[in-house]
Amino acid sequence: MDNKTESPESVSYTIRTSRKGLGMSQKELANLCGLSQSMIARLEGDIKKLNPSYSVVYSVMKKLEELSSPESRLKTFAITASSIMHRNVTALKPDDSVEKAIHIIKNYDFLHIPVIDDSRMILGTIHQKDLLDIATKNPNNIKSIKVRIIMSPSLPQVDKGTSLAVLKPIIEGSGSVLVTEKGQLLGIITAYDVLKLV
Repeated sequence: MDNKTESPESVSYTIRTSRKGLGMSQKELANLCGLSQSMIARLEGDIKKLNPSYSVVYSVMKKLEELSSPESRLKTFAITASSIMHRNVTALKPDDSVEKAIHIIKNYDFLHIPVIDDSRMILGTIHQKDLLDIATKNPNNIKSIKVRIIMSPSLPQVDKGTSLAVLKPIIEGSGSVLVTEKGQLLGIITAYDVLKLV
């Protein structure tokens, strides 16, 4: 693959058709390459005007080449979030106590727990480190402090049809992802679930 000898129009066409041939969105390709969706859109559009560095073009072309191999396509696109997620997710409600959250973390050795409302809409996340912090600073108040007071923003969310190719870099960054449908919690996928597939 020698992109230096190809015309800008040819490179744009190759990126666009390869991505579409893999059934990927621009956003999915961007996540895999560590780029923005707008960068992929511009690479597929007016690449001559964009004048990107050779390394950016090469990394996108190389990633598309890797994903196009039969082995890679089978492994990373046949496996979807719904096929590997845990459906019985242990979750907290916003008015649960910190004491309850600590009990769950200790018993199940979780790193984080989603916080949901009665309709399973995701509100946030309780992290193990946050519980450790509050338990050491306010040990006498863990029964009265509500989860909603200390919860962090939600873990990354994906829909149930998201491929392993897209899940992998997200999980590398966060440790877990939540599988949702219209904002409602369906399941969770951890780094361990992905490692089991290797």
